[in-house]
Amino acid sequence: MKTKYLETGDYNVVCLNWFPGSLKEYSIAAELTRQVGNYLGSFLHFLASARNFSLDNVHVLGHSLGAHIAGSAGEKLQGKIGRITGMDPARPNFESPFLKSPMDRLDPSDAKFVDVIHTCAGTVGFIRPIGHVDFYPNGGTFKQPGCAILTTQYCSHGRSHEFMTWSIVNSTGFPSLPCDDWLRFKTKQCKSNLTVFMGEKVDTGSRGVFYLATNSNPPYGKGVIYDS
Repeated sequence: MKTKYLETGDYNVVCLNWFPGSLKEYSIAAELTRQVGNYLGSFLHFLASARNFSLDNVHVLGHSLGAHIAGSAGEKLQGKIGRITGMDPARPNFESPFLKSPMDRLDPSDAKFVDVIHTCAGTVGFIRPIGHVDFYPNGGTFKQPGCAILTTQYCSHGRSHEFMTWSIVNSTGFPSLPCDDWLRFKTKQCKSNLTVFMGEKVDTGSRGVFYLATNSNPPYGKGVIYDS
């Protein structure tokens, strides 16, 4: 992802390594997301103050537990971050067995724009929409197309960051439609033909729940709503 950003624009990319915390037993790692997020928020505040740049220009991306770290960073900064992208935000201990308070997870108040990509909803990923705009590629659940049976959950969970990475250099690859559910999308019963592109170049004025289909293997983006 870092490489794709540097290939396409003049970006400053900061990678947060919380390896010692993320390797702990899952419930402990989940609890640590708030602390790590607070550290990230403090760091971004320091950078903005020291270099006199606007937090409007900051885009924080997080996968799984990292999505909730991004949310905590945004809350620390009182929602002043320009954008947060949550890639299949972790569900266990955040939505299941009960829904945590927005203070303890990613939610729309954490940034001026929050977009979420769901690829393993209902098991390791969030089911509920928790952003300003939420995308459910291929229905948002596992098994995502192209994932082998033996690794389907792990693979599907990771598809979210693969899709996001691919979109950095293919901005129109993932057209999506607002729809009530995946079945209505597949049977072309969506009530609107408003097209929004999932990923890096998403319209930050868009709101709601969107569905789309992808290819099984790279290049993941079909570039069309429906196959002809």
